[in-house]
Amino acid sequence: MIDRRVCPPGLSALRLSRRAGAASLGLLAATALIPAALAQDQSTPTAAHAKTSGAAKRKKAAVTPQSPDMERIEVRAGIRSADGVTNTTPGGGLLPPETAAKSQQSVTRDFIAKQAPTSNALSLIQYIPGVTLSNGDAFGQSDQGGFYMRGLSQTSVGYTFEGLPAADPGSYAPFTSSAVDTENVSKITVQQGVSDITSPVYNSVAGAVQEFMSDPLDHFGGHFDGSYGNHQLAREFLRLDSGLIGHSGIKAFASYSYGTNAQWLGPGRDRRSHVDSEIMKEWGDGNSAKVFLTYTQQSFPFLMSVPKATFDKYGRSAAYYDPTYTLERLH
Repeated sequence: MIDRRVCPPGLSALRLSRRAGAASLGLLAATALIPAALAQDQSTPTAAHAKTSGAAKRKKAAVTPQSPDMERIEVRAGIRSADGVTNTTPGGGLLPPETAAKSQQSVTRDFIAKQAPTSNALSLIQYIPGVTLSNGDAFGQSDQGGFYMRGLSQTSVGYTFEGLPAADPGSYAPFTSSAVDTENVSKITVQQGVSDITSPVYNSVAGAVQEFMSDPLDHFGGHFDGSYGNHQLAREFLRLDSGLIGHSGIKAFASYSYGTNAQWLGPGRDRRSHVDSEIMKEWGDGNSAKVFLTYTQQSFPFLMSVPKATFDKYGRSAAYYDPTYTLERLH
């Protein structure tokens, strides 16, 4: 807009400047309002479209019946084997995640199946923090050795098998090699500290060890393995599962093993015959009852502890059964 009135040059320039500034402000305001209006106009149809689409989808889902021929596909990362290995436990079965409201660590079937079949329960948990083990032999068939938990000896550790006290009632020694074969162990749990108030042991000052046997399989089958090694080691194991018997919900298994090896210190042999069996009945939602039986016939010479100097001098002949054994040889 141009002012044609006669006025001093300075004043005319001032008015033009003010009006030009007003025009600029108006142009900026108009520029700011246009995008807002466009955004408002565009958002309304989009929301309406979204509401319409959601309603249409709900209506379509409500009126469309599920096809009876629809195929269901399940993808699993692990395959369960005949010996109970699932290959799905985190950590390979050693120290898996625990959900119980207590301080405990466990080893499961995924880890146990990777160990030597001659191992006993104590040798299977020796990798758990706070547990120390020194075996009397390299095969696990002898219970002679040293077991410590939290710095306390094995006489201060409670040991249960399937919830029953399994340690020697006089010496509290856990004769784990006579409880169950390694192939039939499903889980071993270690509780360091105060054990459960319902635990049937009264010497669990350092903690408790709980061992559980695997249940019979739902299908008929069998499992066989053999172990052979130095010191004339030979061991065979056979297990048979009946599977579910008809529609009764009853299933059972029985196993037998025999192992023998020569003593690594002095003459003599370890021999062990063992039988495990279980009958289980399942009904309803997670209900079950079972009866199990374990039997062991075992003989092994007691290993004599000798000083290192004596062992260096006489080697593997420094033992009770050496024909030239005398007390003076130990000094």
